[in-house]
Amino acid sequence: FGFTPQFLKDLADGKVEQVVHTLPVSLGILAVMFGHEIGHRVVAALRGIKLDLPFFIPSLQTGTYGSITPLKSFPKSRSDFFDVAIAGPAVGLSMSMAAFIVGLMMTGYGEITEWYPQIPTSLLNSSMFIGAVSKFILPASVLNASTLAVHPLTIVGCSGLLINAINLIPVGRLDGGRIVQALYGRIAAGRISSITLFLQVLGAILGNSPLLLYWGLIAVLFQSRPDIPSQVV
Repeated sequence: FGFTPQFLKDLADGKVEQVVHTLPVSLGILAVMFGHEIGHRVVAALRGIKLDLPFFIPSLQTGTYGSITPLKSFPKSRSDFFDVAIAGPAVGLSMSMAAFIVGLMMTGYGEITEWYPQIPTSLLNSSMFIGAVSKFILPASVLNASTLAVHPLTIVGCSGLLINAINLIPVGRLDGGRIVQALYGRIAAGRISSITLFLQVLGAILGNSPLLLYWGLIAVLFQSRPDIPSQVV
């Protein structure tokens, strides 16, 4: 899945079924990101905080890695700032978790069709949490195979969990950075952000992780500075 050379070649050859097969995943991920953004905006409206238009960060694999949503007005308090920052990931993670669980259930106990995406089974063990949920829901016989045809909701949920987790990294104006600033103040948030960025770059180099490196660059270029401070604690 993703805008790989093979995918683009198939499109050039007129194989439009490739697009049709990827639409459920693409639309599902966009729905999760839309829910994430709506979570921010609903709570911001309730707290009297104005938000600017979001800028979505592109991804060749998932379509987007999330969005940058600048503040247009001062939060009245740190608690209001915290509520706005946590609302997006709370909605996004809830939607992603629901999609992941339903997708696994339909994979393990539903009818497998030819248009289900094939993934390496090792992908479900890419994190302890995803691996534990997968082992709890899927039959052992399914997990023993090297590859697995999964319901698109499984990919949507897994991708959504990853994207929302990335947004919770405590750096600058990412949701995680805003949460840390709301809890500990702007100075502490700046120090934590710098340490996190250093560890992220180190992990990207030593762990050969293009995703960490890419997201680190995005954070440095667009989100490295903390937000304006709240008016009161």
